Amino acid sequence: MIVLYARVSTEDQARSGYSLPEQLRACRARAAELAPGTPVVEFTDDLSGEILERPGLQAALDLVRQGQVQYFICLHPDRLARNLVHQLLIYDEIRRAGAEIVFVQAAIEDTPEGRLFLSMTGAIAEYEKAKIIERTRRGMIGKVRAGGVPHIIRLYGYKFVKGAKHRPANEVVVPDETESRWVLSMFRWCAEEGLGPQAIAERLTQLGVPTKRGKEAWHHTTVRRILRNPVYATGRLVLGKRDHRGIAVARRLPKEERLKRGIKLTARPKPAGQEWGTIQVQPIVPMDLWQRAQEVLAGFRIGGRAENDPRRRYMLTGLGRCGICRGRLMYLSGRQIVCASRYMRHWVAGAPPSDCTLPAKPREAVEAAVWEQVRSWFQEGLLREALEQELAAMAAAPDQTGMEQELEALEEQIQAKREEQERIGLLFARGLWPADTALPALERIANELKALESRSKELRRRLAEGPPVLEQSPLWHLLNDREWLEQVRATLDHLDYAGRTELVQMIVGRYVMYPTGRKQPPKVEVFPRLQ
Repeated sequence: MIVLYARVSTEDQARSGYSLPEQLRACRARAAELAPGTPVVEFTDDLSGEILERPGLQAALDLVRQGQVQYFICLHPDRLARNLVHQLLIYDEIRRAGAEIVFVQAAIEDTPEGRLFLSMTGAIAEYEKAKIIERTRRGMIGKVRAGGVPHIIRLYGYKFVKGAKHRPANEVVVPDETESRWVLSMFRWCAEEGLGPQAIAERLTQLGVPTKRGKEAWHHTTVRRILRNPVYATGRLVLGKRDHRGIAVARRLPKEERLKRGIKLTARPKPAGQEWGTIQVQPIVPMDLWQRAQEVLAGFRIGGRAENDPRRRYMLTGLGRCGICRGRLMYLSGRQIVCASRYMRHWVAGAPPSDCTLPAKPREAVEAAVWEQVRSWFQEGLLREALEQELAAMAAAPDQTGMEQELEALEEQIQAKREEQERIGLLFARGLWPADTALPALERIANELKALESRSKELRRRLAEGPPVLEQSPLWHLLNDREWLEQVRATLDHLDYAGRTELVQMIVGRYVMYPTGRKQPPKVEVFPRLQ
């Protein structure tokens, strides 16, 4: 028996290239010269020669170990392996099994000189592979630095324009009209409704929004990666951050084998400074919305916000805004209140640098300034006036753009689901779609349509209502409760920190801190809560 082995480096080469057929043709011709009429078994691989455990090679070696193979024919030693040690291991194993290894393009005899020549060709093949990797990497880095895109980008919210590889990056990787709307909705749900990755994933699945790969179900880790990715706000897409070598091979191994060897299907992060570079694409999410989402995400743990999270004890959590960049204010180590955008890069990988110059202020001083304003509202009867002014300001500039964009995306999704429902129903009626798969599909689409229409109805109601009305504010009803007001006024000066925190979170909608000197007290402006 004769074994023929051929190899190319990628699936694409195996599928559409000519190397494999040519390698096998040359090996068949050599087999016909060595032993005419002998049965021939062919094995092929479409994996890198750096990898020893290739399915085709291992199957060929298993057959060789049975002791019935006379010749093992390969085109060239570099087709056998691109690693010198691997070449020698395979060569010795074939020889120990009693088979003769034959290379079509290299005459190697079983002599000291032949083994020396084999070692030299193996070393040259290994060197050539290293140079190929180096040249490819250098070419990709050069293209990135020139503003180009070296490979296909698969990032939710963006689409890769085929045939435009030689154009600038912002013309090759562009926002996808439908996906970008759902990205914006994810950030809005997180920042404005306080939803975590799990709740957002469940909502997307319920609404029938497909993932980037076209799957129906969303996973919370996918949503978290999207929400934590600064490219959606900055447009700065870093390429070559992770090492993907070996992932393609690991995917082909059975799950039991991967678990046995401890192999994971996750790329390894590269050390800092080894990235290829950065390309600029069009941002999808406003920076302010992205920063608010990061603050909400920071409070979530597996299963929700931790009950012992120290931020629950702080008076002004989630209420502060920067007077310079309008970003969120945050507690830093429980001692200072700072602009979150200045410190975002320390706790969100890849967060953009900030030009904000708002100085940090002691937590006690800022809390005291806000508490003094809340106290004056009650003592001087100014809360009603402040509430009316805040309502007038909101009515003058209603922020309904986000809801309108989400509603537009919902309408497109509803239309697509109805067309899919009609298509499946028509195929089922004509007997072209079996009932055991058509009926569950129609039921799934009906449930998704119900969820989509329910969400659309809710958004239409909120848009029709417009900005909040004074009489609809919970705080307005409390102001009309004289007994409650008298009770608050009587206990203002006797509340402990927990009591003050509860009252501030109930009354204050937001506060803005403006820059002052390092040793000067903080300057804050406090606004009442409308909803």
